[in-house]
Amino acid sequence: MVELIDDVNLFNDSMSEGTYIVNVLAPILGYFFNKKKKDWLVSYGETCLKAFATDINSNKKDDERRSSGKKIDTIISMREEDKEISVIEVSGPPTKNDWTHFTGDRMKIMKMLKTLMNQFAKLNPSSDIALIRLYGLQVYLNELTIYEFQLRYSEIYTIEAIFTFSLPKTWADMAKADKAIIGLLKYERLLSESSKTIRDFLWSSGGEAEAIKMATRMIHTPKSTEKAKNIKSTKKMKKKN
Repeated sequence: MVELIDDVNLFNDSMSEGTYIVNVLAPILGYFFNKKKKDWLVSYGETCLKAFATDINSNKKDDERRSSGKKIDTIISMREEDKEISVIEVSGPPTKNDWTHFTGDRMKIMKMLKTLMNQFAKLNPSSDIALIRLYGLQVYLNELTIYEFQLRYSEIYTIEAIFTFSLPKTWADMAKADKAIIGLLKYERLLSESSKTIRDFLWSSGGEAEAIKMATRMIHTPKSTEKAKNIKSTKKMKKKN
């Protein structure tokens, strides 16, 4: 993070969403994910989610045009298994306040994580999909929010904002850089745990257990304004057709 403000402060430049991904997000994730480069593949820049394309194309007839799926700013995949496990959305330029863009991308993250969860359920229908937790990251006004997604009950998905932090933009901000470092390390740790659970899930056998039915209900749990763990309210969000 020091490199971003040392000598020439990149945060003083006018950056588009794409420039922010290239100049800020990619170098930071590259540093924190360096030890995982043999295990994870990080794809940047409006990349299509393969699991989503597979899902929407599975219901099409042979003579219908196939879709590559919705594009995501960043996708993290397990190299050996070739399975996508996390998505990242940058909701506009770092200085542009656009609440509509933010809420739209948050819903997009929910839908993409749900698609990934359904994919894993289909790959091993006899195992307990409720064991898997998936994670997404959203960047808005230089603030990063980690979301945790899971099938909490047989017909209800939940998504919860579990940690929010800002990247330091000036030398004065570096005094509080510890929270950003903790946040990025937390994201890396959560993805490591998720990867292990997914790997065990894909290779496990659930015996005679029936597959959990996947439904479309989702509950969004907003983060607390003070501490993400002190979440007190939930808001139901319906899937858009």
